[in-house]
Amino acid sequence: MILDIKNGQVLINREVVADFYAYKVNAGEQPPEDCSELQSPAKDIIYLQNISVSPEYRRRGICRSVVHALLRQGRPVVIYPLPIEVECGDKIDWQTQQLKGWYREMGFVEEGDMMCLYGDEEGTQ
Repeated sequence: MILDIKNGQVLINREVVADFYAYKVNAGEQPPEDCSELQSPAKDIIYLQNISVSPEYRRRGICRSVVHALLRQGRPVVIYPLPIEVECGDKIDWQTQQLKGWYREMGFVEEGDMMCLYGDEEGTQ
């Protein structure tokens, strides 16, 4: 598995099996335009948006690998906004709760409208 953080891709046998968007946002700076809902953070963060894994590669730890690779960059990883947006009418709440549960299992904590994962210095990972 090759994790290409710069291009937001995970490759297996040269095939793109996952895409994601991650932005470094420094304390006091405005986030990139396409994540404008995020307010200027109080400390340096990595804003993680839209992890998408091909169905045949799900449940293999790919998302977990992406999150841990981002965390190794020495900043908290933040998912914003909550609830996580999904489609399909009545399934929205169920899918939101399922995704939030998955992130909690990885160590993310809910803080207002965000879910955050901290490195060793914060003692939660």
